[in-house]
Amino acid sequence: MNLTYLSSGFRLARQYRALHLSLLLLVILGLPADALFSRVNQLQDEIHRLEDEKTSLPGLRLNPSPWTLGYRSSFSDKVDEVVTIELRFITEATLDLIALIPSTYSPDSRDVDPFGFPKRFLIESIRPDGAFETIVDHRESDYEVTGIEPQLFPLAAPVQSSGIRISALRMGDNPSWWPTAHVTTFSEVMAFSGDWNAALDAEVSVSSESRYGYVWHRNCLVDGFSLFSPVDGKLRNPFDNFYYTSNELTLLFDLGSEREVDELRLWPVVHSLQHNFPQASGIGFPSLIRLEVTDSPEAMDSVEIHSTESSTSKPGSSPLMIRFSPVKGRYFRLHLEDPVGEFRTERAHRIALSEIELLKQGELLSRNMPPFPELEGDEARSRTLPQLSTLTDGLTTEGKILPLRTWIEGLAENAELSRRLVNLHQELVFARRQERERWLFLVVLLVCLTPLLVGLAKLMSNRRWKTVRNKIAGDLHDEIGANASCLVHLTELIKETVPSPTHTQSQLLDDALATARLTSSETRNFIQLLETEKMGFDVRSQIQNMARQILVGLDYDCRIDRNARLRKLPPSRQWDLLLFIKEALNNITKHARASHAEIHVERRNRRVRLSITDNGIGLRDPDSPPRHLSIRAKRLNAEMRLENMSGKGTRIHLELN
Repeated sequence: MNLTYLSSGFRLARQYRALHLSLLLLVILGLPADALFSRVNQLQDEIHRLEDEKTSLPGLRLNPSPWTLGYRSSFSDKVDEVVTIELRFITEATLDLIALIPSTYSPDSRDVDPFGFPKRFLIESIRPDGAFETIVDHRESDYEVTGIEPQLFPLAAPVQSSGIRISALRMGDNPSWWPTAHVTTFSEVMAFSGDWNAALDAEVSVSSESRYGYVWHRNCLVDGFSLFSPVDGKLRNPFDNFYYTSNELTLLFDLGSEREVDELRLWPVVHSLQHNFPQASGIGFPSLIRLEVTDSPEAMDSVEIHSTESSTSKPGSSPLMIRFSPVKGRYFRLHLEDPVGEFRTERAHRIALSEIELLKQGELLSRNMPPFPELEGDEARSRTLPQLSTLTDGLTTEGKILPLRTWIEGLAENAELSRRLVNLHQELVFARRQERERWLFLVVLLVCLTPLLVGLAKLMSNRRWKTVRNKIAGDLHDEIGANASCLVHLTELIKETVPSPTHTQSQLLDDALATARLTSSETRNFIQLLETEKMGFDVRSQIQNMARQILVGLDYDCRIDRNARLRKLPPSRQWDLLLFIKEALNNITKHARASHAEIHVERRNRRVRLSITDNGIGLRDPDSPPRHLSIRAKRLNAEMRLENMSGKGTRIHLELN
């Protein structure tokens, strides 16, 4: 009867094979999804890396109140009208980078766009001998300006130059309200030799110009005022500035040793960043500025280096950059007069500055060298000056001051990173959408293919195990079947050779013959089950025959309702049910000491229900049912319950799910 285990093993093997094929398909189909996950993770890592990199760069923040706007040519409806701009430097320089800062306009209150940047142009270096040498050539195709950040043109090799010439060969578009189609404009032109902007305060000549006071003017190309301020854009303490209530102030700078100076920068106090109040920026900035060099602090005879001709300098929120011919000296005296009036309150006029810098070819000389005030008489005794160290600490209300070239290149890199981030975010959205669509496709595909996989697994399993079953069936037929038939034949011969058997001998021979015939019959049934997976007998009749053969000498009642429909059960479950009943009946005859037994099979609520009752001595422990009955009930996926009827016998309930 161990063949029942074999039949259950066949079913379990088929189920596992179907599961393995399903998992294999999921792994195979999931490989592209893993690759897609990798793409999403790569994009996220790249976005985080670029965002971290952007934090170290200066912010692309527009100057809230620029003092000048730059240069613009005459307006024209002809796109190919040539505009020439020529810059002659104060001092010759070895150039390695040209920076052109676009002009801007606002189509609404939120956006700021470039305009007037030439589509095709040529930049030439003016050599010391007066000859022209091409250093930037964009004549063959239109140059696309992607933002308002500085447009950088690194030179292939450094060029010794006394100036540059910019030839706009195809004018830029004019989207503003000015009634022409084309114009050429720049906010600022910078020509770098290392960290030094050699183009500052250069002599400018142009072939075409449309002036508007000192807002649009050729000299505004090189006055140092642009759309941005050279700071990192990380807001500092807005009160960390220098204020002096007076109309004039003289400061003396001691550089510690004789140095050559060619540039002065004065940083205004910016009050507009936090409250968007541009008019407040530059209040207190001195309108009259004079810089002198002297031999000693006590010497009254000084040499004037630079002096403003009129009170026109109001830089707003950007620094005033003043360029002059190089001057050597240790002591520099700075006279500041006529501060821009305070219109917001009735407070007396005061000089207000955020930073003062002295430079030589872009190199800062005065960092952390506070100036000394030059006060006389009662003023010196009564005045308490604010902390002068704030004038050279490198900090403004807009942030930390950066070297001009570092700042220019940082703005361009920041803008490029911003564009790359926009593209990466778009790629990330697309990749995530692809990921969702792929997963949806995989789920739908898996749901659709699962029945096919199960069927395929069943077919493969049937083909494989049919061979195994046929071999086992053949072995059973040749060995057990032949042996069972031989036992029947031998028992019959023994019975015939005993002429006058006793009652006991006759009964034993009959029992042996019945057992041999039953074994032979059941072996044939098992062989047929293995070969065809079908029952070779009626299970209803088999149960009745089994009861008659096992319950010999007992009064019993075997009732199998017509609606039980036992033949509807799968063959393996029919076998398991038959063997369960056989085990229970054997227990009654061996252990129960019963004189009566009842077997009842019916179908109720679409479930087959079996009850076997005897009037024997009952179970010692109904909570511990016989082991073999429990095993067979588990194979049947059935619920078994034992009822001990208080010395009147035992009832076994079995309900098949």
